[in-house]
Amino acid sequence: MRNTEKQFRKYISKDIDYVIISSPENFYYISGYASHQHTVSRMAGMAAIVMRCNSKEEFTKLLVMDYEYNNVIKYVKDKDYEVIAYDTWVGVKDEEEISKNRFIKKNDKKTIFKLLVDIIETSKNKKIKVGIEKDFISSNFFTQLESIFPNIEFVDISNQLIYSRSVKTEEEILIFKELIKIQDKALLKVMNSLRVDISEKELADIYIKEVVKNYGVSPSVWSMFAIGENASILGLPSEKKLKDGEVFKYDGGVNKNFSFYTTDFARSWIVGKKDQMLIELKIRLFEAQRLMIENMKPGVKIKEIFNIGYNYVKEKYPQYERGHLGHSISLGPSTWEAPLITKAEERVLEKGMVLCVEVPLYIKGLGGFNIEDMVLIKENGAEILSNITPHFGEGDIF
Repeated sequence: MRNTEKQFRKYISKDIDYVIISSPENFYYISGYASHQHTVSRMAGMAAIVMRCNSKEEFTKLLVMDYEYNNVIKYVKDKDYEVIAYDTWVGVKDEEEISKNRFIKKNDKKTIFKLLVDIIETSKNKKIKVGIEKDFISSNFFTQLESIFPNIEFVDISNQLIYSRSVKTEEEILIFKELIKIQDKALLKVMNSLRVDISEKELADIYIKEVVKNYGVSPSVWSMFAIGENASILGLPSEKKLKDGEVFKYDGGVNKNFSFYTTDFARSWIVGKKDQMLIELKIRLFEAQRLMIENMKPGVKIKEIFNIGYNYVKEKYPQYERGHLGHSISLGPSTWEAPLITKAEERVLEKGMVLCVEVPLYIKGLGGFNIEDMVLIKENGAEILSNITPHFGEGDIF
């Protein structure tokens, strides 16, 4: 059994009898395999994992389409996982059916819902509880579940999966370190290319070309390359060119294809002549972020970390407003998930958490800064993982 599944099983409520995993990212999180059409289509029912929980007879079964079955059993070596194929409309034939033009009678087709009925045992004496991902499945899929299991109580376990994913296994930490290094090196190339008259699109191209040199890794499509006033709004790279004294802001990530892990950190630099107001603002935001990171260690309440950063900025800029100063991150497509670093988050930091710690401030029509790094919570503190590209450059790059 993979360590990610062992961890998730610790967080499953004790009264849940079965879990049905429906999202592609959590299918991968539990099994280590990204089901192909499931990942492409992002539809519940293309593949699923059924877990028997809180029982002496626990099991994990992977339900995949017949068209994919032979590939799945090549990849999934763990003997704890049983792989079962359901029948599809793809219509793969035996060689004999084509060469001899024969029709071979087969058993009745088994849909994924029929497999679920076979696997999940109901009881007249006990109300069975089944955990499902309500944050992912469609209302139509849920209606079908209710129709085939009229006596089962369905419980949303979406948050339990996110909770489990917030504390990384050793294997996951290695993946993050590899991805962050790829992003960081590409970003360093962007920083070293900054000059007056270079455009947002040209900077984005530099980043993309560097990232795709790495097999199986792609740039996050939402990555921002923003110049001047564009640094204060969300948007895609444009033809806008950098002028002397403007701010360039990068906020982006990379994705590990078919493994779903994703990254997110930011840099902002003043290029050329320096405005004193912008210099003081950037230094204040940077100092606030470093104070937050210095105080991060297991057992500290996350809301205390928020207050440290927020109050430090607000002391100099009383008008400062911000809902969160960071977030957890694990498997995409979303780049942020709970816990968020907010004034209301009661959860404490735990060893193995990977968090994005960010202190932004944007000025409409002028630009702004986002000071953001990814950090790993270790036994005695926090390690900054995004440590190759500096927040402050040399010469004309501040």
